[in-house]
Order: sequence, then C-alpha cells, then structure tokens
Amino acid sequence: MTSLTSGPGADRPDTATDLLSVRDLTVEYRTDTGHAAAVERLSFDVRERETLAIVGESGSGKSAAAMALMGLLPPSARVSGSLRFRGRELLGLPERELRAVRGRRIGIIFQDALAALNPMMTVGDQITEAVAVHDPSLGREALTERAAGLLALVGIPSPRTRLYNYPHEFSGGMRQRVMIAIGMANEPDLLIADEPTTALDVTVQAQILDVLRHVQERTGTSVLLIT
Repeated sequence: MTSLTSGPGADRPDTATDLLSVRDLTVEYRTDTGHAAAVERLSFDVRERETLAIVGESGSGKSAAAMALMGLLPPSARVSGSLRFRGRELLGLPERELRAVRGRRIGIIFQDALAALNPMMTVGDQITEAVAVHDPSLGREALTERAAGLLALVGIPSPRTRLYNYPHEFSGGMRQRVMIAIGMANEPDLLIADEPTTALDVTVQAQILDVLRHVQERTGTSVLLIT
C-alpha cells in the first residue's frame, strides 16, 4: 500500500496563529498479516483564514488523514501522533468531547454527496438537524431561516423552496453545494473538503471551487482541501 507522508516544509515550527497543528500522524489498519500503514508521520499546519491542500494519488491515505482529524475512522484503525486544534489535543479525546468539536468547530464536506445525504430527509431537515445538534435552543423558524441562508450562501437558487426538496431532486453539483451548506452549518473555524469535486464534470468542478472560495471570503473559515 502506498501511504501518505509529509512533504517539504512539514517541519515548520508551531506558531501562535496556527489553527490546526498535525505532527507525525500515522494511521494503520489491522489486516490478516499484521498492520498496514495508510498514513505515515504526516505533519502540517493550517493557519487562520488559510487554504491548505493535501494532494496525493488515489489510495495514498488522504481521506484516512481527514477521517482521523474528525475521529471517524473504524475500530480497525490505529492512530498515533498529535492532532492539536487551537492548542487542544484531539487524539485520545473522549467521544463526548470530540462530538462538541466535530461539526461545530471543524466541518467536513464528504466526497460522495449522494451517499452522504439521507435520501429519506429533505435537504432543509438535514441542514437544520446539523445546526440543532449543537444549538438546541433555536426554534423551528430560526432553524429554517438559518438553513435558507446557508443554501443562499452556496448559490442555490430559490433557497426557501429548495429546502423542501430531497437529494435526488438536485443535480450532482447542487448536491455538493448542499454538502458545503451542511459543513458550514455551525460556522466552523476549519472546513475539511474531502475531494469535493469527485465525479463532477470540469465545469461543475470549477463552480464548486468558486463556491468554496466565496464561502471562505464571506466567513473567514480556514479550508483543508484534499485532492
């Protein structure tokens, strides 16, 4: 297995402006013949309002690194190293405390929007659910207003009407915009975009990247782009 490793400049020292500091991240999976490394000693930093890209070939461990940051790897994975977010170590954090960070302070856009979205729920319900989990004090009207605003932010026309549509009623590019809206639902400090243009044609890919740029300019969110 080819594994993802650090590139030039990964040994840059921590600074006060670093939002995320990853040091020697290693992800291994149990196999019948022992442990296989997907990520080996990966180190990088993401600063405030910065966009950082992790680039690698298919199967090199890019998504494994992203899932490690979110604490979403399967039980068969063994993770070591250091993942510090705003100076707080995430690796080894109890699940209850990690849930308070995941989605609230760190958002994620999954690469397969059709698989990630619930086909039985309207996109509006899926966005409001993401908000309500972290802010249960908001009423239904406030949640609906927030969801419509997020759809408008990512460039979906007639956002109030589209809240009541299901994922299959959107094109591939529009579904990915919905995923960006869900990732931004709680105005996170860091947004992980895990191959957000996968399986989209080049024109739509450019549109999605423009949406990410627009969202970052409007919100100041840092972006970790995996591609």
